Amino acid sequence: TPQILAEIETISNKPLKTLLNTHHHGDHTGGNENIAKEGAAIYAHKNVRKRMKASIVEKGKPSEMALPVLTFSDELNLYMDNNEIMLFHPAAAHTDGDAIIYFVEQNVLHTGDVYFKDRYPYIDLNSGGDVEGAKKAIERMLMMINDDTQIIPGHGQRATKKDLQKTLNMYEKSIALISAEIAKGKTEDDVAKNENLTKDLDQNFYTEGAFISPEKWRTTVYMSLKR
Repeated sequence: TPQILAEIETISNKPLKTLLNTHHHGDHTGGNENIAKEGAAIYAHKNVRKRMKASIVEKGKPSEMALPVLTFSDELNLYMDNNEIMLFHPAAAHTDGDAIIYFVEQNVLHTGDVYFKDRYPYIDLNSGGDVEGAKKAIERMLMMINDDTQIIPGHGQRATKKDLQKTLNMYEKSIALISAEIAKGKTEDDVAKNENLTKDLDQNFYTEGAFISPEKWRTTVYMSLKR
């Protein structure tokens, strides 16, 4: 939080008013309470509040102050200082509570963890995530933007429409390849261990030590398609 606040200070010394959560995971909501103490109201999809509230009941974390105070279901439009900010929920994608944010006048798209630049994405199946839903979310994002749009991924460096299209192609190929394996009667273990399946994709979407390995990606796609 101190680093984020220091960075904001380089842009404006005005009071913080609004914090937008892209989903419920701790690396994206862990500073909620700190930012709320600065006076910001937290906005998120309704399932973010639901999952964070459940975590309070089960684990005592986070605190009530970290919870979103305004939630939405499908779409939300904010108008602040003559700027329009569009939020939309792409159904099941990275989780069941994703919010994709488009800053209209600035032509900036924040994808949350629905998009990772140049790496295999994490689809949280236990939190309602879905591989085909994530693909559809990226298709929708591509329809919204143009070649000049600056894209902020949930993880990775700033990206372009070309980068996002590259990831969509990866989704399409992964789904097609593993769907074919499922049709052949292959098991989850068969697919996980078949390195040749995603060999061509691995060189562009995996570097040693990355969070999602090719094996984990193949397993995720298989499990999502089989549900």
